[in-house]
Parts: sequence; C-alpha cells; structure tokens
Amino acid sequence: MTDPKIGSLTGSPIASLAPGAASAVTLTGSHTLTQADIDSGGYSNTATTSGNPPTGSPVTSTDGDFADLGGCAFRNFSEDGRTASRYGTPH
Repeated sequence: MTDPKIGSLTGSPIASLAPGAASAVTLTGSHTLTQADIDSGGYSNTATTSGNPPTGSPVTSTDGDFADLGGCAFRNFSEDGRTASRYGTPH
C-alpha cells in the first residue's frame, strides 16, 4: 500500500495469498492538518494497493476519501488573550 500524503505506514502487509483465499490487513498512518488544509475547507486523501497474481500483470486498486473541514472551529490566539476565528471575527 502506498499513500503519498501519509508516507510511513505501520502494519504487516500480506506477504503471500493463495488463489481463491481471502485475508485482511490494517495499515495505519497519520497526517497533521496544516493551515492550508483548513483554509481550503477540506482534506482529500488517496491510497493505492497493489499485488502480483500467480500469472499476468500486477493488479492495483485505488480508493480515496474527503474530510469536510468547512465547519472547523479553528482559533488563533493573539498576544492580548483575545481570540479570533479563522474568519477573523474577534470573540
């Protein structure tokens, strides 16, 4: 499995799988949201898995997801202790 936004993934990929057999694996990774992610209103991510069948060309599968951050209550703190939301409205 590859995920360009995550980089390092932890878990144990399936080393070998007999024809007709089924198995599952969980790989985990993390991404720290950036201010650019928040400002854009969301974060999208795509991961790709691949495998080599006993005969023929390698197979791949890609899947993605989008996290809507439009309602994120992100706040910045000023030196005087007042806060302002990411839209700049003082509170």
